[in-house]
Amino acid sequence: MKDVKKKLTIKQTKFVKHYVKTGNGTESALIAYDTSNPEVANSIAVENLQKPSVQEAVAESLKSAGLDLTILANEAKGLAMATVDKVSADTKLRTIVELWKLTGAYPDRKTAHLNLNIKGNIKDLTYQEAKRELQAMTSDVDTFMGDAE
Repeated sequence: MKDVKKKLTIKQTKFVKHYVKTGNGTESALIAYDTSNPEVANSIAVENLQKPSVQEAVAESLKSAGLDLTILANEAKGLAMATVDKVSADTKLRTIVELWKLTGAYPDRKTAHLNLNIKGNIKDLTYQEAKRELQAMTSDVDTFMGDAE
């Protein structure tokens, strides 16, 4: 994590360390950042987890802990073919799915972020022109959302 650590702030490094340990972004942000508000912590976690440098740090930490996708895939294959002793197959499978979620290979939900900036002289448009512009933008957003799914 030598190169990756240079890209992260102290708080981001603390966030990554706790996130790898728990898999909980909100909890990790509560610990790493100066906030006690879970909603703020959730926003910080979402923002952090979208940053390539944080994603690299998480992936590197998981890999160094022996939890990269290749190892998880082999474990899942072995689980599918093995007999189960003390732990149920369901429990092992749920654990692997949670690890996949942690690596981003199996998202627990689909999200798409869209920031739309409308600039122009809307005051110069007639009502009908403004309505057509809005319909065109709505169509573009619907197309974007359809593509995101």
